[in-house]
Amino acid sequence: GLMSLLGFEPVESFAAGTALSATAIGFALRMLQDMDMINTPQGQLITAAAMIDDVLSLLVLAMLKAAHEEASAWHFMRPVVASLVLFSLGLMLRAALIHAQANPTLAE
Repeated sequence: GLMSLLGFEPVESFAAGTALSATAIGFALRMLQDMDMINTPQGQLITAAAMIDDVLSLLVLAMLKAAHEEASAWHFMRPVVASLVLFSLGLMLRAALIHAQANPTLAE
């Protein structure tokens, strides 16, 4: 691509592309709010997709940083494992909250 033509290594090109791929979630949310679309299914889809894109971009950047600093597989996979653990905890918390809302007598 362009970065190769400018003399950058493939890893540097990948890092630059990843850094530029993050969405401007604040801008997207403000625009959706101004257009009264933030609570519509389309607005929720755009918001979720932007958040997932940002998290994946951060994950890839963390993996690139770990790969650059350390040679072991654990240092490379640590950001992935941490992300999966946090994602799993989020899903469990969400399930617990949904269960508590569906069964209010159990929470007492």
